[in-house]
Amino acid sequence: MRLRGMLKAGEERRLGAVPKPVWLVLAACLLVQLIYAGFRHQSVFRPGPLPPPLPDRVVRLLSLNDAAPASAFLLLWLQSRDSLAGHYAEFRHMDYGRLEGWLRQAIRLDPHSRYALLLAAQVYGGVADRARKRQMFDFVHREFIKRPAIGWQAMAHVTVIAARDFADHRVSLRYAKDLYRLTRKRSDVPDWVKDIYWILLAKSGNDGRAIAILRQRLAESGLQAGERTFLRERLEALKREMTKSRRFDDM
Repeated sequence: MRLRGMLKAGEERRLGAVPKPVWLVLAACLLVQLIYAGFRHQSVFRPGPLPPPLPDRVVRLLSLNDAAPASAFLLLWLQSRDSLAGHYAEFRHMDYGRLEGWLRQAIRLDPHSRYALLLAAQVYGGVADRARKRQMFDFVHREFIKRPAIGWQAMAHVTVIAARDFADHRVSLRYAKDLYRLTRKRSDVPDWVKDIYWILLAKSGNDGRAIAILRQRLAESGLQAGERTFLRERLEALKREMTKSRRFDDM
């Protein structure tokens, strides 16, 4: 009992020793939390029209000529327009032409950042509208060709989703071809990214081309033992499938 009383007294003394400015800060945080909770009950937040991008020189001036933080700030600002209190705005109300302009500007300000391309691929390209999805995917494709070292992650995502969502397989095959062409000799790109092209070729019935790419992969030095075994197994499987198909055609 005495121990409990001593602990309680100690706690009271510690709380009483808290400076008044700290209590004011805590009260302000509580007020912000209450306001936030009130907004959560609103139905849908719809921001106003997306303005055109600012000139690069203006952004650099506002950021005191520190381009990388300015790029990150622009992208955070874009995302803040699309969400409020946990509710995401409907991207179909957004001008994707202007959105692309803002994303390009962020890349110009910080060409070494993956942030803008990943946003384009995974967030703004994640809409149900096929036209807008295609616009973002093509944007990622163009930027990836300019900067494959920065854009391969976003490009790999775009390629896989395009193969799943687009009826025209030529789109995903074009993405996959450029992805393979620009990453096949890069040691910093994982094997699964380099395998996307031949997998999609085989899936679309282009077994002969898939076999040619598999042979290219097997001729590369530095392959891990597991990857080499996997590629060999897939090569033999495709060769057997082609043989069966030819026998069937001859019947």
